[in-house]
Amino acid sequence: MPTHDERLAALEKDAATMKRDIIYKLDDTNHAVTIIRGLVDNEERDIRDIKSDIREIKSDVGSVTARLDGVNTRLEGLKGEIRSIKDLQNGQGQDITNIKRRLDTLEEKFDQRFDKIEGEMGAMENRILDAFQQLVTIIDTRLPQQEK
Repeated sequence: MPTHDERLAALEKDAATMKRDIIYKLDDTNHAVTIIRGLVDNEERDIRDIKSDIREIKSDVGSVTARLDGVNTRLEGLKGEIRSIKDLQNGQGQDITNIKRRLDTLEEKFDQRFDKIEGEMGAMENRILDAFQQLVTIIDTRLPQQEK
């Protein structure tokens, strides 16, 4: 059996080895914690940047939304104007239809009157020819025979 001094020396040696192992593990842990801190700091910076970017994006989206609302308002105005123009065109189309109908009626009346005038002119022409013929016959009968 080892003596008290030998056991104490072995215990001190084991304690020194454990102390060295603990110091090594603590250094290793400190190194890992330092790396993790650096990563966390980088992530915090990235998160701050992302939050800032998101705020800017929200602001941009807000201005785009406002602009789109303005565009929508203008489009609604244009739609109203187009509806008004269509209504005017429909009214004008009806007016044109009425004008065409009236012109067709006038054309029919003119055709009827011209036909009537042509008939009357033909009858008048026949009467004038008959009257002229009668006149020639009368003149012929009144002229002395020698002049004929």
